[in-house]
This record gives sequence, C-alpha cells and structure tokens, in this order.
Amino acid sequence: MHERTDEQEHRQKQDPSPYRGVDAHYIDPVLPSYQGNPLIEALPPINTEKEAVRLLEYYSSYNEQDRLLPPELRLQLIQNNIRFLQPLSSHIRLEQIFSGMLRSGYVERNPFVKGTFRIKNLLRSQFLEEEPSTSPPSQYIVQGCAIVGMSGTGKKAAISAVLALYDQIINHSFYHDQPFTVRQLTWMKLECPQDGLLRGLCKNFFKEIDRLMGTNTNEVYVRNGSQSIDNMLNDMVNVAAGHCLGVLVINDVQNLHEAKRNDATRMLNFLVRFSNRAGIPVILVGTPKALPALGGELFHARRTSEQGTFLWDRMQEDEEWNIFTDALWRYQYLRQFTPLSNELRHVLYDESQGIADLAIKLYKLAQIEAITCARTDKEEVITKELLHSVAQDRLCLVQPFLNALRVGEKVPEELREYEDIAHINLEEVEQEAKNKLYNTRNEAPTLPSADEEKTNEQK
Repeated sequence: MHERTDEQEHRQKQDPSPYRGVDAHYIDPVLPSYQGNPLIEALPPINTEKEAVRLLEYYSSYNEQDRLLPPELRLQLIQNNIRFLQPLSSHIRLEQIFSGMLRSGYVERNPFVKGTFRIKNLLRSQFLEEEPSTSPPSQYIVQGCAIVGMSGTGKKAAISAVLALYDQIINHSFYHDQPFTVRQLTWMKLECPQDGLLRGLCKNFFKEIDRLMGTNTNEVYVRNGSQSIDNMLNDMVNVAAGHCLGVLVINDVQNLHEAKRNDATRMLNFLVRFSNRAGIPVILVGTPKALPALGGELFHARRTSEQGTFLWDRMQEDEEWNIFTDALWRYQYLRQFTPLSNELRHVLYDESQGIADLAIKLYKLAQIEAITCARTDKEEVITKELLHSVAQDRLCLVQPFLNALRVGEKVPEELREYEDIAHINLEEVEQEAKNKLYNTRNEAPTLPSADEEKTNEQK
C-alpha cells in the first residue's frame, strides 16, 4: 500500500471530491474520417447552429414578484442575479471552430489505426519516460488559432461555455470488445504566467494535469527546476499524448506584452513545437496587447495556425445588439418596470460602445441609483438622463477609452492604455446604496415651526 505524500494530502484537502470524468459512450460520428476512432466517437454529436444556440444559452431565474421586495433585497438581486449568456454569431462561430479543431486533432492520433500495438504503446507512454509513436505525420497541418478581443467583450465566458459542452475527462475501458483503458482529457485550460516566462507555463501545465488526473507529473518531471526547457517539452508531449489531450487553451497571452522580446518569442516558438510534435491544437486567448507578439513567430509559421486570428469584437448597434439588450433588460428589479425603448437602447449602446460587460454594469448601476434616489415607487424608473449620469459618474475611468471608440480610433496605441477595463466593485456600490437608504430613513425629523405648534395646540 502506497503512503500518501504531504503534497497529495494537501491536494485532497483543497479538492476533497475531484472530478473523475464520465464513462465513454460511443456514437457514430457519420463522417468516414471520424469513424473507427474512439477518441472522436466518445464526443457528443456535432451541433447544428440551432442546437449550439440551445446548448450555449443560459439565463438565471427571474421572478417579476421580486420587484415588490424591500430595497435591500432587490439591491442584492441586482448585484448577484443578472447572469446570462445570449449566444450571438461569434459564439456560434467559436463553437464550430472548436468542434472541428478538436476532432481534426484526433484524426491523426487514432489509437486503433495500427491495431493493438499502437494502443499498448500509447498506454506505456503514461508510465515510462519515452515518447510514444502517436505523433502526426510531418505534413499534417495542426489547426490552432488565437482569439483576440478587448476585455469585457465576453470572449472568456464564451470559451468557457463552449468548453463546457464537452466532458473534460472521458474514461474508456473497452472499444469494440477490445481493452482500451484510457482516461481521455478532452481539453485543458492554462493561464499564461504574468511575467511571460516559459518555465512558469511548463510548471502550470504539469500542475493542472495533476489536479485533473490525480497524477504526480509535476514532482516527476519538473524536478525542482533542474529540467531544461527541451526536456520539459518532451515530457509535456509524452504526458499530453498519454492522456489523449484534445485541445490546449492558453488564457491571458497579453502577458507576453510585458515579457522581454526574446522571452515572448521563446514562449510562442515553444507552443508551436508542442502543437506540431504532439498533434494537439493550441488556442491562445488575449487582449489586443497580445497582437504584436502574435504577429511575429507564431503566425509566421502558418502551418500551425489554419484558423489564424479570431477577432472577438465588441457588438455593433445592429440586430445582435437588440437581441443582447432584450435578454439583459428582462432582469429589472424596479417597482415601476421601464420598457426598453429604441431611445434607451441607443443610449445604453452609446455609453457602453457595445462592450457587453460595460453594458451589464451600467444597467445594474442605473437600477441601484434609481432605487436609492427614488422618494416614491413611481420614481423608480430608468431614463436616458439616468443612464448618462451614471455612466459619467461610475464609468469615469474608462471614458477616454470609450471616447476613442466613439470617434473611430483603432486598437493601436491610445486604446491600449485603456483596454483593460477598470473593474467596478459592485459590492462597494451596493453598500453605498444601503448606507444611503439607511441615512434617508434615519434622518432627524424636522422640528415644527412656532406657528405650526400654535395651530396644533388650537386643534
């Protein structure tokens, strides 16, 4: 019986019920190039656009009766309950890109393509420090892409929603009556280190593998920092192949902007080599700060990036903005429901410039302001003046950014100063609103004048 190490004990305390995955259920993928591949047949069916919308959309519950609750409760609902995902054309495109990328990456890594020998070799690679013969042929194009968009546009939420359509771990045991004991890691998401250093990314890779799969690769391969980067690359390829990793997602690649040029180049070259050798697509996610680095080495090697750069832009004031604002506006907690007019829709766009996060925050802040400033229930309404006032007051830090967008400035220099949209602490705003309500209710009563006292005595 193996003794538990201190690291395992610590990991168990942090995550007492680790996600173990689901058992594999195989379905016919229809396309001949996908058939006979357990790594693809264990995935869910390929979605139509309508199915993707249905699966991606999410709306937290809303009850009209909540508008009758006391102000303190409604303030909390405004802060915590306005949560939704309204799929738009970008979401559908992302779902389709990821679906194709995941499956195409598995085509050339079919463990049954050469019979049981390849299966045994794949399984051995999980336990031995040797490279499995599962690499794709050199002429094979590994798909990959970069998703670039200013903060607050919802790209990370969209990626998380798409990833959630796929069970992250699939446990195989038999495939067509043949033993196939593999834990398939469909996707894995990492954060790019803040300093943009490659060794930090490698460590993050092994730590995340250990967290998900219950292994100890960090202890085995990192070896207290003594491993060379080339050795770490070999180990990462072996571990990824052994767990049949489908897609690797790297968040916050704009951190490479802060790294030295050589460090950024090394990081991107490393990811290209990893993707090519392992046959695993890599998706890079970041703000426009990442563009100078991404425009260099990574996409100079076009064979590694068939999809290129996916620009996740803010919404335009068109039908998609109407769809988004219709979904947002239903979460209203004012005593007097304010219908969404074309004028209010336009003002909300002008003050947020189609950036989803800003639009949602502005809508929340306007409701908080309406509740705290209203003297009667009838005054709890949203007006264009209220939206303008709240935007100038609460979104003052991002006004230079928004002004640049209004006059048609592009992403380059001026916008990069403001692209990391300031975080608005809604908890602080809510507490200010509660204090305002409390002070209003507990104001000292106005003393009657002498004439009023004399009138009262006569009564």
